[in-house]
Amino acid sequence: MAESKSRMPALPAQSDCDTDQPALTLHYSWDHADYTGLSWYLSQIDWQSLISYNLTADTLWSSFCKILQTDIDMYVPTRHIDPRISSVIKTQNCKKISQTHQAGHE
Repeated sequence: MAESKSRMPALPAQSDCDTDQPALTLHYSWDHADYTGLSWYLSQIDWQSLISYNLTADTLWSSFCKILQTDIDMYVPTRHIDPRISSVIKTQNCKKISQTHQAGHE
């Protein structure tokens, strides 16, 4: 039986984690998303019924967000990133961009 794209491995329970370690953050890999699948899923929604059955702005917004999140979970791959490593990489990339930008203005 094929696994669903949205199935993620379970993260350890809080008691299993070292409390000094930061939690992993979830990042969507939009560059690897299945945009055809995203589009198809949204085309299958009965938008008229959604509007008809959600009589307040709050319930309509909530339903809309649930639909989008379901679509994203099915067609956009994710990865868990350690924020400590991510911030080091971002800092290194910012320094490179800054140096390149400064070199271009000399």
